[in-house]
Amino acid sequence: MPDAPPIGQRFSHVYIQRDEPTHDSVRMRRRLAALVDTFPDLYGVNVVVRQKLGVDVPNYGGNIPWREFFADCALQDVLDFVTVAYWYLDAKRRAGVRKREPWDRWCREVQEIFEEENVHYRVDERGGVHFRFDAEFESNRAATIASLQGARYRAALTAFEDGMAALAKAPPDGKGAIRSTFAAAEGLFRLMLEKSPRLTAVEAQQRLEPLLQRIHAQDNAAMGAATKLLNAFKDWIDAAHFYRREEGQKDPVQPPLTLAVQMVSVGASFIRWLAELDAT
Repeated sequence: MPDAPPIGQRFSHVYIQRDEPTHDSVRMRRRLAALVDTFPDLYGVNVVVRQKLGVDVPNYGGNIPWREFFADCALQDVLDFVTVAYWYLDAKRRAGVRKREPWDRWCREVQEIFEEENVHYRVDERGGVHFRFDAEFESNRAATIASLQGARYRAALTAFEDGMAALAKAPPDGKGAIRSTFAAAEGLFRLMLEKSPRLTAVEAQQRLEPLLQRIHAQDNAAMGAATKLLNAFKDWIDAAHFYRREEGQKDPVQPPLTLAVQMVSVGASFIRWLAELDAT
């Protein structure tokens, strides 16, 4: 007998296939507007939104059309509103003012909206909104930044951090993130090997293979593994070129965010590898 379907779940959550998470969603915006109306303690938050975000909230004689606000404002303001609303509720909680609702219900219900509407975001316990990247990506990012400390790697670090900033935009700029990560790898490659004009798969093969042979001259197993890693690096270089701006050609479209994150994550690993080879 086939497994029984889940009991008491919405049809769309059981039978409708979910696509890749999106940057924005009309339903997400409408549900956030409806959620605000269920929080009496958010009365007056429009003033704080104007102060903190610099955006106007429609106000018709004390009646605030939140649906109109969320429909019209920029995505970054939608996401920032989540945090500003948490600050407002938490300030009231700490002041002992109007405790009609559990102060942490806001984060739980916003998170539910993000999950059910299949967007790229998550909410932390203090109302901060983050991209829904896994812990491995965050660890990889931090390790790469740590490997590029010191004046010698300042340019590579700046390029890599530009890539991280591109991913943090609303919506994320995956193309810019890939390009900046490639720029960090290319800058590091040229720093190590001054006669290399640019980072290509051919240049990587010609310049890195002799270096690896010297480093692993006494260890055949390590040399075999390093050769495979070099081949993977060459494949990554070729993959990144799909999103680089070539003179005289049409600029490529944005990559899917999951692909951009994967490209940046793999590139970060290669940047650390190059830094370790440079130190060797």
